[in-house]
Amino acid sequence: MINKIIAFIRKIYIEAIIVLLLALCINIILGNSKDKIHSDGIGYYEYLPSIIIFHDLYRKDIPWNDSSELYKRIESKRHYKYHNDYKVNKYSCGTALLQAPFFLITYSIFNLDHTYKDGYQQVFHETIGLSAFFYLFLTLCLLKGLLQLYEIKKDIIIFSQLILVFSTSVIAYVSMDASFSHIYSLCAITAFLYITKKYFLYKHKKLILIAGILVGLIMLLRPVNFLTLLFLPFLAASGKNLKESIISLYKELPTVSIGIILGAGVFSIQLLLWYFQTGDFILDSYEGQTFDFTNPQFINVLFSYRKGLFVYTPIFLLSIAAVIWMFSVRYFYMAITWMIGFILLTYVLSSWWCWFYGSSYGLRAYIDYYTLFLIPMAIFVQQQSLRLKFCVIIFSICTIVLNMIQTYQYKEHILHGSQMDKEKYWKIFLKTDEKYKYILSNEMIPENEYVLLKEYQIGEQVANNKILRKSLNEIPNVNNVDIVQISIEDVFDVNDESRIELSLIDTLSGKQIFFYNPPIIQFAQKGFNFNQVGIYNFNLSEDYKKNMLHAGQSMIVKLDLMNGKKSINNISIRFLHKK
Repeated sequence: MINKIIAFIRKIYIEAIIVLLLALCINIILGNSKDKIHSDGIGYYEYLPSIIIFHDLYRKDIPWNDSSELYKRIESKRHYKYHNDYKVNKYSCGTALLQAPFFLITYSIFNLDHTYKDGYQQVFHETIGLSAFFYLFLTLCLLKGLLQLYEIKKDIIIFSQLILVFSTSVIAYVSMDASFSHIYSLCAITAFLYITKKYFLYKHKKLILIAGILVGLIMLLRPVNFLTLLFLPFLAASGKNLKESIISLYKELPTVSIGIILGAGVFSIQLLLWYFQTGDFILDSYEGQTFDFTNPQFINVLFSYRKGLFVYTPIFLLSIAAVIWMFSVRYFYMAITWMIGFILLTYVLSSWWCWFYGSSYGLRAYIDYYTLFLIPMAIFVQQQSLRLKFCVIIFSICTIVLNMIQTYQYKEHILHGSQMDKEKYWKIFLKTDEKYKYILSNEMIPENEYVLLKEYQIGEQVANNKILRKSLNEIPNVNNVDIVQISIEDVFDVNDESRIELSLIDTLSGKQIFFYNPPIIQFAQKGFNFNQVGIYNFNLSEDYKKNMLHAGQSMIVKLDLMNGKKSINNISIRFLHKK
């Protein structure tokens, strides 16, 4: 028994060390994120509290307008869609299925006093983070097994595992976005690739059944994952082997049929859940959000500063180099089949109505398929000279450093999750200081859509001086102010620690209605260290405006330059109302 345990540890200790290193990097360098269940991740996760805690998934006989109490919990969540008379979770349930063991253990242990009633307390966030780490660990083990089938040496396998963890956006999706589906899909697809490659090599009958189950699972996680099947010819490694495997499958039709039934059975879990929610087995839960195959965004998904794969995951340029190398050494079959799969995959992913896939780090739709990029890369690196391997290592280290910095920027709201462009990218390139937080949230507004209510212009100001004190009574229709826009002329030195402080104060109560003090460098629109006119738009929410209305005539606006070491020029403060 002890010998078996030791043998097992020897098989997985490298993967365990890599995952431990990742955990240390997240906690020491990036900082642990408490909010792991958010955005789309709520939709994937929501099946668990809905079924296990609230027992409110079954709704097919209770229309939403007939039972406000049943639907009250999900009324404000954007993760549900109307379908006829019901609300349905728009996301597929595969992620929740894989998270379920971790959820159930946590719920059983920490709900003894019945205080955890909704499944969104901090302990569940940490549970989902642990779940993502586990499936990443499993992915690394499966990746090792897959690359061993390609006769890749141990050192190259470890290199590939380290690349997957530290040079890609995987690190963001086991920490900040752990509730999203991508790590789980990556694990399931890697398992499918491993089993399929094994079948192409050994033609074992039982592998057909396992592959069938895994196909059902990867589609249960995300239906678009069926695109993995495009790479089956590549996995065969030769046209001859592909033909022999097809003949072998034909001879095993009963087994193939059972495999298809098993896969369909796994995917039918989703059909049943739709039925329990709406009374219909098949529906379009993403109604209005679909593919436009007439307008694929090839260049954008691969190379744009907004979300380009090779911009935010440049390590995969080695995969393209590997395919080019395959052509050069006459591995034509593998090169062509991989390229066909990659082009078709990119065509479909780039045709999604929101090609940048919302606010996230990098082009997250590719994460599920990362293993397919690592296979040609590993084959390529293994067969290169020591000098070229050294160059690959140097390049890889650079991508690790870049990825860690950009992941940190994303976590700290320095790098914008959806609105990056060339100017913004280079504006914050490698910037990690706290003063750069939210620097890209200061979006320019279309001024023709706003009405100017009042403007004050001030000349040169001395450092740490009071720039402006005005009663809001001087502003017509002050309760309609949507934006307070400040413009200043400055060099915007990156070493300047000055801040512009705007506050709205009720002088009678002393209550501060609005306060914000962004670093002065956040006014810069076109980079730093040269003279320009910078603008910052302070948005006033409806809550702020209600408080202003309540304060009435006692409201004043204060504008100050804080911690300044120099003067600023041509200051303008404008009060704008959206038409």
